[in-house]
Amino acid sequence: FAKEYSLEVLPAPAQNKYPDFSLRGEALNSGDKWVALDIKSGYRDGNRTKFTLGTYRGYMRDQESTQYSTLPYKSYMSHWCLCIIYTRAEGITEERKYTLEEIDKIPTICSDFEVHLHEKYKLASYTPGSGNTANIGSVTSLDDIRNETGPFAQYGVEVFEDYWINYMRKEDAERLGLKEPPYHDIKSYFEWRKNNPKT
Repeated sequence: FAKEYSLEVLPAPAQNKYPDFSLRGEALNSGDKWVALDIKSGYRDGNRTKFTLGTYRGYMRDQESTQYSTLPYKSYMSHWCLCIIYTRAEGITEERKYTLEEIDKIPTICSDFEVHLHEKYKLASYTPGSGNTANIGSVTSLDDIRNETGPFAQYGVEVFEDYWINYMRKEDAERLGLKEPPYHDIKSYFEWRKNNPKT
């Protein structure tokens, strides 16, 4: 895709750097800005799956730094996720070696692939992706993923970023001397922001 559209591509220099690919070029109307592209995968569990969408600390809070990102966060004009959803084969427990002549007998462990390209904020949930890391969680309904109907989709990327830049876990709040985090969902976020307007 990048070659076809003459895009400049910067792969992440390390596994823990955001994003997986940085793209820019005339076809993206990006000017001197970049487009962030992260690749996510998840298996179906009924009508659900889940992704983690990157940290809400590090590069989001220090947008000048490259400690956790390929380029400073402010260098990106938009943030996209290429989401790969698949069905995981059940019951494959046998471990054995196959010869080249037996290649057609190797059981398939993944099938029924579904691929979506969405802006990150439209997939994001208002809860972390895991209990012990500072990762943004995704919506889990396949319908919400397919239709880009996460809770931030109607409010825009600015609300999404402000929510997660200021998000606190219980232990974060306690370190600051607070009894509890100032908000935990969209409704309480808007109440908090109303009482704490941006300066």
